[in-house]
Amino acid sequence: MEIPAKLFPSDWLNRRLPEVSQEPGAISLGGWERGFGSYGIGEGMKSAILMAGLLFFVGPSLPHAQAQPSIAAATVVNAASRIPKGLPNYGIAQGSLFTLTGQGLVTAATPPITVADSPLPLTLAGASMQITVGGTKVDVPMVSAWAGFAQTPGARVDQLAGVAPSNTFVGDGTITVTVNGRTSAPAPITIVPAAFGIFTLNHAGPSGH
Repeated sequence: MEIPAKLFPSDWLNRRLPEVSQEPGAISLGGWERGFGSYGIGEGMKSAILMAGLLFFVGPSLPHAQAQPSIAAATVVNAASRIPKGLPNYGIAQGSLFTLTGQGLVTAATPPITVADSPLPLTLAGASMQITVGGTKVDVPMVSAWAGFAQTPGARVDQLAGVAPSNTFVGDGTITVTVNGRTSAPAPITIVPAAFGIFTLNHAGPSGH
């Protein structure tokens, strides 16, 4: 297998690379010393591999531009029953475990994290949640954070889980998520004294078994 080496010029993004081998099965290696220069991705020695016509970059992780967090509609639910707001028996009980999903809720590339120790942290993977009912805001103890919980066309869906504090006022209110200083728009939540929920084997809530 041919493995030619080539030091990419500083303006390689604006140049064709006819000198790179295009022979079947060939792998071409290259590197540059000043990142992307005017493209602002940073300094430091990096390398690239051209294989089968595709260019792969190898080097330190590049910074991720954190998007404004957003909570998806009707996803603030009891973690067991998963009954969405608007249906009978909906409600997040004081002291109960709940989940919500949305976009930009977890810092990029965070693997699923679940907290088993006590006390539960108020920030997890850069994210925190706040519930406001009757003008009183409480911080939510965090239980888990999952970047890429699900995928939709062109978007990554994240999931957070937390415990509604037992001193949260009962009634209709809002919940927000703050990630690295950016706060989502408020989403509706209803806090109730008690709400039945049972975990199912397939985690499908009321339709589970």
